[in-house]
Amino acid sequence: MKRFPFTLMLIAGMCGHSHFCSGQTGSVSEPIRYIGGEIANPNVHDGALRYLVGTENIQVVRANRTHPEEADGFGWTYNHAPNITYWNNTFFLQYLSGAVNEHEPPVQTLLVTSADGRNWNKPVQAFPPYPASEGVSISEGYNGYMMHQRMGFYTAPNGRLLTIAFYGHTEHPFKKGGIGHVVREIYKDGTMGPIYFIRYTSHADWNETNTAFPFIPPLTIKNL
Repeated sequence: MKRFPFTLMLIAGMCGHSHFCSGQTGSVSEPIRYIGGEIANPNVHDGALRYLVGTENIQVVRANRTHPEEADGFGWTYNHAPNITYWNNTFFLQYLSGAVNEHEPPVQTLLVTSADGRNWNKPVQAFPPYPASEGVSISEGYNGYMMHQRMGFYTAPNGRLLTIAFYGHTEHPFKKGGIGHVVREIYKDGTMGPIYFIRYTSHADWNETNTAFPFIPPLTIKNL
């Protein structure tokens, strides 16, 4: 099994799983809290902060444009914003992947899994670059489509796992530049269900008639 780079701290990022997000900061279920003092330096990858004893850096995905078969199969070199959760005895990590740069098309969302958090499988595409509906052109003032999300997973009350993403326009996907949030279910065998929009941006006139994926059926929501 090949190993690929993303630097992770598995202590953090577990909020897609309800068990890890139910506690108050500083409680038994959420023991880590910031009480002031040192400030992170955003100019360096580790914030110039001291490392916690026992912390490991695990490479999940390593970009390789020359030999994409040794990496994610695409050869894209901008990989960013990992979200991680643990479900069905498996770690799931979702991240944004762009061909070259941030906020520059094309951008997609990939998903990678691991049984132990150290050895990771090859990424698979969770959400493709946005395929505009026939007859729909790129909105004025933008040059393409991208993805931009900071929450990647949701464990429903009935135990089903959903992966979540957001489509918008480059290079400013916010407010009127947004399109909407999408969702799809991850099944226990690792396959995924269809992609649905679950919410359209309130700053533009997107709806089921002019977007690439259907709006989630009410019965599907009810069953979650």
